Amino acid sequence: MTTTTTILSLFLFLLFHFLWVSCQGIPPVQWTTETVANTPPSQRGAGRMDYFQDNPQQGPTFRDSLYIFGGFDECFNATAPGCEHVWNNELWRYNFQSQNWTNMNPTPDPVHGVPSARGFLGSDVYTPLSGTPSIIYYGGAQYNPLVTVREWYGDIWEYIPSTNSWKNRVPTNSPIPGARLGPAIAIWRHTMYMFGGISTSFQFLNDLWSYDLVNDTWTVIIPSNASDPSLPPANFAPQFQLSNNGAVLQALYMYGGNVFPPGSGNQNEEIWKYSLTTNSWSKIATVPSGPGANVGRVHGASTFKNTNNKFIITMGDKDDAISECRINLPSAGQLPTNGTWYMREANPVMPTWTEVQTTFIPKLKRVYYANKGDVALYIWGGFGFTCVDQTDVAEWNFNLYKLDISSI
Repeated sequence: MTTTTTILSLFLFLLFHFLWVSCQGIPPVQWTTETVANTPPSQRGAGRMDYFQDNPQQGPTFRDSLYIFGGFDECFNATAPGCEHVWNNELWRYNFQSQNWTNMNPTPDPVHGVPSARGFLGSDVYTPLSGTPSIIYYGGAQYNPLVTVREWYGDIWEYIPSTNSWKNRVPTNSPIPGARLGPAIAIWRHTMYMFGGISTSFQFLNDLWSYDLVNDTWTVIIPSNASDPSLPPANFAPQFQLSNNGAVLQALYMYGGNVFPPGSGNQNEEIWKYSLTTNSWSKIATVPSGPGANVGRVHGASTFKNTNNKFIITMGDKDDAISECRINLPSAGQLPTNGTWYMREANPVMPTWTEVQTTFIPKLKRVYYANKGDVALYIWGGFGFTCVDQTDVAEWNFNLYKLDISSI
């Protein structure tokens, strides 16, 4: 595909998109680019980002910030001599007031040091009823381009912004989930919930655990059973969100993720809801069938908007077995896609997927993402591809994007 053809195709797409939105009479949701006053972190993907607003009584130093941790600079030709992934364990902060990125270099844990470099981990902000808010990180992995040399992690790390320090949390009981790639976590009050991932033996998991952040104890809620149709498909890197009414945790939602076998590009397109009341999962049927193959959702971004019970998804991989371009990796066939969708569950009306029209559409995968309550969804890092002479050329993202979700 020539450069001229590419530009013409992009122009026609944008023109059609503008005309469609205009005809619908629906104001598009705003994508904007945040101002960055200095050099951002180096290229990377598959790490974690969290929005953090500390208690105003503790001063403005660590308020209204985004923190990113981990991820890797990916080699896209596994058979090329010297081709290696570059994994990192840096922790960076973007401050909205100064508009600067800062490599925080946190103080190590006095006994366990700092977390190992990794990607495909879980994280969430921990806001205890009393005490200092922090960020919890769990699991992850690193491996070489052919995945013949690998290291999986099952440790729990806490980053404390008020002291800029690491704390390694050591469970005080057994059993424990074990090391895994691509676990999904969400925190409510003093409890961390964890779902799925891939074990060190490449077993795809669909277990559900809780971790007591006060007593440092694991509890298995539902064991892994990939053949049980009453459970979500065993997968890794799904979108995992909790809903609450401000005082009570209402449910856990799971969507997407890669399913067995590894490297197949197979993606789960189902939404599942976990009820704390019945201690059971239920599959949520959608009408129409939902985003489907046009909007794959692994390594994308999501949030749950509690004010109107909307599960919002954007970015991520598209399972594309006949792509014009191929990359020489075991995970080839999953290409960046765009589009923003939401699902709202409301009885007695069946839940439906609805596509959101937006003003600007980044097209990225393996992004870092974080939500600011029900106001905004932020995206940084990750990459897209441009097809050059039948080869996918990676284009890394250094912009910090904001999606205004207040009107969704």
